[in-house]
Amino acid sequence: LFNIRHGPGAATFLPHPAPQVTQLDIWIPEQKKAFSPGTRDQVYGAWEFVRHNLPRIKYHNPSVPIRVQSADSPSLSLTFESENQASLRSLDQKGSGDKPKSAIFKTSWSIVESIPQPLQDGSSSAPPEPIFRRQVKVDLSEKEAKHIWKHIEFITKCEEAPEPTEEEKTMMQKLNNFKSQSEKDRRLVKAGMDKIFKEKEELRKAREAAERLTSE
Repeated sequence: LFNIRHGPGAATFLPHPAPQVTQLDIWIPEQKKAFSPGTRDQVYGAWEFVRHNLPRIKYHNPSVPIRVQSADSPSLSLTFESENQASLRSLDQKGSGDKPKSAIFKTSWSIVESIPQPLQDGSSSAPPEPIFRRQVKVDLSEKEAKHIWKHIEFITKCEEAPEPTEEEKTMMQKLNNFKSQSEKDRRLVKAGMDKIFKEKEELRKAREAAERLTSE
């Protein structure tokens, strides 16, 4: 749980009145391509992002639908909705001076579209508040997981989760110490078992040698 609550991807998308992230889709090739020498560079970063970063995004944004789908090449899509058309139009403009230099992404934005609203039940004469939508699609080919997350941060202007508390840090340190000690104990047990096996094998060979001498 600690590793999901903290780390790259542990952030919340901006609340209303900022444009709302209402859908996150990611397309990646089948897993064997992530480890195949011919396609590893193109796919592996996206797979690492799905394995490690995406669970943190989902944990901190439980109301946002997230879908992972199969495709020939890796890409990502974010859907934004807002009552304010201007705020959606500015999504691909604001913060241009802070754009991460670590990686260049091929990014394409859709036009701002109006979302059809259900008809009123007749109890109100006021028309429904219009809602607008805009999507962005990002090519993830040959991109590292850390750069993918930085680009999402840049697009969404999301807010990072709070740093772990001292209690959490202490608990995590104890857990790491426990894991480290467990690994040392496992190696000691294995070394002991290997020694016993070796001694038994030497004893067996000695008995066989003694039996051969006796039979002669």
